[in-house]
Amino acid sequence: MKKSIILTISLLMAGAFAASAQDCTLFFPQKEGTKLTYANSSKPGKVDSYITYLIKNKNSDQSRITIEAENLNAKGKSELKYEFDAWCEDGSFYIDMRNMISSMQVKDIEGFKIETNDMHFPSTMKEGQQLKDASMKMSMQGPISMAMSVSITNRNVEAVEDISTPAGTFKCYKISSVVKSDMGFIKVENQVTEWYSENIGMVKSVTQNKGKVISTCELTKVE
Repeated sequence: MKKSIILTISLLMAGAFAASAQDCTLFFPQKEGTKLTYANSSKPGKVDSYITYLIKNKNSDQSRITIEAENLNAKGKSELKYEFDAWCEDGSFYIDMRNMISSMQVKDIEGFKIETNDMHFPSTMKEGQQLKDASMKMSMQGPISMAMSVSITNRNVEAVEDISTPAGTFKCYKISSVVKSDMGFIKVENQVTEWYSENIGMVKSVTQNKGKVISTCELTKVE
């Protein structure tokens, strides 16, 4: 009788986990081994660097994905590798703010203490909706102390529209935000517009400073 009760509880818990994953709108591919390649440009037609995201594995209830990220220079030489997670929780989708490490201009994250307030995507989004803020702080103690941070505020869903890149055409949520970076003596505030597609993630990003486009990042390949 006890075994029967335990089995029933286990099945109910498994069902609850599965339902949680199904109710969540994913903003990353689900298939292990899928690779996304992005090109970063500061000028039209000139690629400055690349970022690749490899879907490494998923946990048993399909609610958490581990992504291996790699930063490469314009010639395709690897400069930094790191991992971050994306997951479903209480019907919402979260992306670990460690995915912002590529913007922090560091070559090695070993020794850094990383604190995050992760990026949140509700199960349904509509034009005019305001999303939660997100942030990351990196710090290192030692002979030379170091602290860097990035915050994403004023996240707003501007529209739902189709966006075309070399990887194809995708139906996306257009999300605007203010991104503040603090790297010691250097403090920067930019206006960022990103396009996110379900089951893909970010398709394109445009960064502006005082109304001038300073960089773009777009999805070039899905493998």
